[in-house]
Amino acid sequence: MARPRNTEIAQAFAASTETAQAPAVDKVVNMVTVSYNSPQSMIFPVKGKEIRINGNAEHLRGKEKGVIPIGRFGYTRIEEADWEAIVAVYGSMSIFKNGLIFAEKSKSRAEDRADEQAEFRHGREPVTEEEMRTKESSKPGEIY
Repeated sequence: MARPRNTEIAQAFAASTETAQAPAVDKVVNMVTVSYNSPQSMIFPVKGKEIRINGNAEHLRGKEKGVIPIGRFGYTRIEEADWEAIVAVYGSMSIFKNGLIFAEKSKSRAEDRADEQAEFRHGREPVTEEEMRTKESSKPGEIY
């Protein structure tokens, strides 16, 4: 039996690659990283589905004890169209206006922005014993 010539192999390879097609791509999905400064996650019902945005204490979910982070953000990757729908419906909420929730194209940009906004507070931070101490009154019945 004679060996096939290189041209015959090349023609057979070319014929096989012409018939193979790349899978069709319906659409390109743009994603964003949503950052949320809250100890609880939030579910936004939009477009017939529920979109969960993780809070900064998501790692404590299901645990009996833990420390709530202060000035930290939770991160969630979602489709950009879903984020736009959330903002359209819920954008008037104070968490959007106060910068406690926002979206960026990449996680690194979201982390940078979260670092810039680390002093933002949501009002549910743990209270220390020092913050709870009251001043002693010099006069009976005096309220501070």
